[in-house]
Amino acid sequence: MGKFLKPIEHVANVLIIVVAVVCLAIVAQRYLRPAPPAPAAPPGLPAMKSPAIGSKISSLDINWSQNKKNVLLVLQEGCRYCSESADFYKNLVQQTKDKGVSVTAVLPQDREAARKYLDKLQLPEIDAQQSALNSLDVNATPTLIVADDKGQVEKVWIGKLPSEKQNEVLAMLLK
Repeated sequence: MGKFLKPIEHVANVLIIVVAVVCLAIVAQRYLRPAPPAPAAPPGLPAMKSPAIGSKISSLDINWSQNKKNVLLVLQEGCRYCSESADFYKNLVQQTKDKGVSVTAVLPQDREAARKYLDKLQLPEIDAQQSALNSLDVNATPTLIVADDKGQVEKVWIGKLPSEKQNEVLAMLLK
C-alpha cells in the first residue's frame, strides 16, 4: 500500500505547487499591472464630445464682445435632464443679470420650436439659437459651455449638474 500512496502524494504535491503558482500569477496580474483605462461611454454608445478648451466657437450668430462671459446652454427638446435642469438655468440667468454675462440656449430645433420649448421651461429671457449639435462639437445634452468675449471656450460641463457643479458654474461667472 505504501508503494501505491507515494506516487499519489507526489502528484498531489505537484498539483499544490501548480495551483499556488497560478494563484500568485493572478494576484500579480491583478495588483501589480496598471488597470486598463475606463471606457469613456457605456458599450454601444458613442463617447461624449465637447468643444476643446481654448477653441473658438464660430458657428453661432453671437456678438461675443458685448459680454465678458457668454454661456451657451446646449439643450434639446425631449431631453429629460435638460428639463430637470430648468430651475438651475433660471437661477443662473437671475444671478448673472447685469454682471456682463450673456446666456444663450442652443437647440437643434428651429427657432420657433426652440422658443416654445424655452417658454415651456419658463425661460423666456434666454435667447434661442438654432444649430446642429455636432457643429458645436457636442453630442450630449444638456451641455453648458462658458466662452469669453472672443468666443473662445473656457469651460464645459456635460449632463445634469449636481449642486456642487452648479455652484462651480456660478462662482466662475460671478468672479
